[in-house]
Amino acid sequence: MKRILALAAFILLASTHVWAQTISVAEAKTKPVGTVVTVAGVAMNGGELGPIRYIDDGTGGLALYFDPRGPLSATPILKGDNEIATGVVFFFNNLYELSPVSSFTVLARNRPVHPPIEFNAPNFTNAYSEIYEGRLVKLNKVIGIKNTGGGTITTLAGGNYTANNNTALIFRINSLSTGVSGAVGKPAPTDTFSLVGVMSQFSPSSPTGGYQILPRLFDDFVGAPQPLPNITSLISLLDASTTTISAFFTTQFEGSTKIEYGTSPTNLDKTFEDTTKITSHSFVLEGLKAGTIYYLRAKSTNPYGTSTAQVVPFVTQSNSTGEIKTYFTRSIREADASPGNTATHLLGLVDDTLIAYINRAKESLDISIYNWNNTNLSDMTAAVNDAFARGVKVRVLADGSTANLGLGTLSPGIRVLKSPQGTAPGGGFYTIMHNKFVIIDAEAVNPNQPIVWTGSTNWTSAQMTTDYNNVVTIQDQGLARVYKVEFEEMWGSDSLRPGIVFNGTTGTARFGPTKSDNTPHYIKTKSGIVECFFSPSDAVASKIVGFIGSANSSLQAAVFSWTRTDAANALRDKVNIWGPQACSRMLTEDTSGSGTGLVFRTVASAMQTGAQIFRPSGIFHHKYIIADQAEPSIDPKVLTGSHNWSTAADTRNDENTLIIHNRKTANQYYQEFSARWEQNGSTSCLATATAPALATRILIAPVPATTQITVSAPRLQGHTIRIFNIDGKQVLTKQAKGDVEEVGVETLAPGAYVLRIDGVAVPARFVKQ
Repeated sequence: MKRILALAAFILLASTHVWAQTISVAEAKTKPVGTVVTVAGVAMNGGELGPIRYIDDGTGGLALYFDPRGPLSATPILKGDNEIATGVVFFFNNLYELSPVSSFTVLARNRPVHPPIEFNAPNFTNAYSEIYEGRLVKLNKVIGIKNTGGGTITTLAGGNYTANNNTALIFRINSLSTGVSGAVGKPAPTDTFSLVGVMSQFSPSSPTGGYQILPRLFDDFVGAPQPLPNITSLISLLDASTTTISAFFTTQFEGSTKIEYGTSPTNLDKTFEDTTKITSHSFVLEGLKAGTIYYLRAKSTNPYGTSTAQVVPFVTQSNSTGEIKTYFTRSIREADASPGNTATHLLGLVDDTLIAYINRAKESLDISIYNWNNTNLSDMTAAVNDAFARGVKVRVLADGSTANLGLGTLSPGIRVLKSPQGTAPGGGFYTIMHNKFVIIDAEAVNPNQPIVWTGSTNWTSAQMTTDYNNVVTIQDQGLARVYKVEFEEMWGSDSLRPGIVFNGTTGTARFGPTKSDNTPHYIKTKSGIVECFFSPSDAVASKIVGFIGSANSSLQAAVFSWTRTDAANALRDKVNIWGPQACSRMLTEDTSGSGTGLVFRTVASAMQTGAQIFRPSGIFHHKYIIADQAEPSIDPKVLTGSHNWSTAADTRNDENTLIIHNRKTANQYYQEFSARWEQNGSTSCLATATAPALATRILIAPVPATTQITVSAPRLQGHTIRIFNIDGKQVLTKQAKGDVEEVGVETLAPGAYVLRIDGVAVPARFVKQ
């Protein structure tokens, strides 16, 4: 606080004076400048006011200055310490203080601080007087605060403010009043409150001017809403293994980290807790079961109370194979296959393949289908009946607006629930149950039994033989259990009996807008990350836009019904950045039928000949988009499922969508796309990858990060490190000069980030505090 070299003689004198007779604060304040005195009193503040401690002994208040450059430090002195101190009487900007303190002793701790002297409105100016200098004061019923220029304040910071917008009522917040209890960073009071603080003085010229109140911590704003930690983000997954879940959440203000978790959303019987007060909360739950859904609830506590977030589900990695198989109803272009990765096309054999999967069911078979008709196909109903006959538990969800003739010959013991029309149970406008998925043996003890079958293909002759469709199957128990949660939300129960009676009375079944976002979205399998979303609860349109935004080199979209302009704008913007060399393409049926539709025109404005309407006969029924399939180093992936790119699919229909992070799967879908592109009369193009191979393991330290991270991987040198935020936007890149590279992240906002490196298919995640 001071830089007064002329006091050196007094400091020397004081250092030889060992505990002279103690006098009262009131008497000390009558001594002339330069007098060495010894006083005792209770400290009213700690380090939040810097190197000064204000003491009060009942006769008055006095500032004690501890020179941070000298041999003594005020650090050990806390609010409530009864201390005895010796120092030199001095005026600093007319504030009466001992400066510097030459010796002190803490006699006792946790002593009561003398209560503040109270002043009621409108007589606040009476507090700003020499008689109260160095003492606690309290202004009752302050109405709002402003900065000294009269401006409105939303967040408190270090500096001067006015009470009641009166420049005679100055108070000053010290920039060191930080942390969970500090005033800095807290919301400024907007309603009536009482202000407590030490009456101080800063007046270079007038001995009776410059008085200012020094609030110490945020609780000196008495009656102001006390800030809880305030959880600002839901729990987000960082990583999962067969026995652990690593995740994080953030709070506006510092607080502890507490996670309540369990295998049921209503029975969170386990707890993780860390009492460290922070705003970026990362944690690892250990000792978990493989392929199991866990429900987590975040809590954070500070001295003002506890903030609680909603329950969020996550799933551990399973012990399943993770095998992914794709099937296409029409031909593929083998010339575009990566080595040993030729896609499978089932010309007229999709029904037989589906039956083969149904025949694998040993315990359970959950079917969610939009339209089912066996005409001109192998009898899929017979396969389901056979499964039921051998003891498999069968449940069937079907759309209520389609004929679904295949249901007519199901065994009488098989329960079927058809979706309602017009209004979903529980309310909300509803259209169709548009899923086409099958869940096999989700709860099997053997983790290699569970399978999910999904894609764009309905169970009709035209869809399986004439139209253009795709199927994907994934052998993973975690994913199967995620789909089972969605199935049972629509089914209305976890038993064989649906939660709605057959006369149509509303029960516990939920369809369309009445569903909730209640499933894990990131499933780590042995084949890579699979993201899983259901409509309309999971805002899938935004996920499609995010998928497009996360692409780095190329996109190929094959979409039957595309009326969403947000996805069209995102694709247009990407292509405008990349240029034609990226080989990005779009195929659609275009609802206008003539290429005049808004979506088609939007994309075509950037792609030109790269955007086409599919002309050959048969319905172009796909709903997929491929990203970066020619760049195995940059997370090749494909988005597919039943979800058309329409508002109805996003806000009213029951749909399912997968984002599969797997280079082989992305390449197989590209083989199908390339064949359709050629079939439409155009020449295929294929960008080639140039990045050298790199090991698949990325190590990042520290986690969480503050100013920089260290990235290491075998043969990292020469590859590009890319960092993306959780919205898929690239925020930082760096070329690795060695196998260990330091990357500065000080410019990144606190939160979760994805790090990708050339040559690594599976990205890594980290948290920035």
